[in-house]
Amino acid sequence: MANTSGLFMLNQSCLSTFLLFPPFLAVFNEYQDVGALEATINKHKTELQNLNMEITKCRRRVHAIEGAVPWPLCRDWEIRIDEENFDNDFLRGGIGRVYYVNHREEKTTFEMPPPPEPDEQQYSATSMPEYRALMSSIVKLVEQCFTIKSHLERCTIVKSSIDSGANHMQVRQTLELHVLNSVHLTMTTLGTAGSRTLEGVDKFEVIVVDEAAQSVEPATLSALQLGSRHCVLVGDPQVS
Repeated sequence: MANTSGLFMLNQSCLSTFLLFPPFLAVFNEYQDVGALEATINKHKTELQNLNMEITKCRRRVHAIEGAVPWPLCRDWEIRIDEENFDNDFLRGGIGRVYYVNHREEKTTFEMPPPPEPDEQQYSATSMPEYRALMSSIVKLVEQCFTIKSHLERCTIVKSSIDSGANHMQVRQTLELHVLNSVHLTMTTLGTAGSRTLEGVDKFEVIVVDEAAQSVEPATLSALQLGSRHCVLVGDPQVS
């Protein structure tokens, strides 16, 4: 399967950028201490479990607000989660308990508000402040999950490589390969494009070579063989 990312190349002096990637550095340094690596793996697994539980809690509350009323509400009403009884109601087979706030009359009730009058402005459940706050929380939690999961994968790769007897350089190459296959954009030079690590990655969907007019044709072959669909050569055609 082709790598759905792009490779941007510079016609400059060769520069290896793998070890400049902060998450790569962190995992690679932990390779020096197997005990610390195992502790980090266990820590990330616990963090992922807790984050998934929080995401599930937020999603239940989102669904409860979405299903609270079968019609839009007028401007005076707002749907909120009854945190004190929500989880108990969910465990009893409900969708989770909500209540309704009437800001104009300054009252709360568990009874479903009536539909708005034809001339009143209508507001859907998804426009409620608590609904939006919950969706924002879900987005942040999912982003944290992806970050921790990515670091966990790299730690696990290093641990597996060590357990299989790989040496320092083999561990580094395996980790570099994983990083390159997981990012959306890779920047390197034509010289580095011929490295063994880049030769082992999935094919890039798009290859862009900057200042291509300053390189000779054979120098671009190492870049072209990494692509699967498109190649863009950028440069001044007047430069010899």
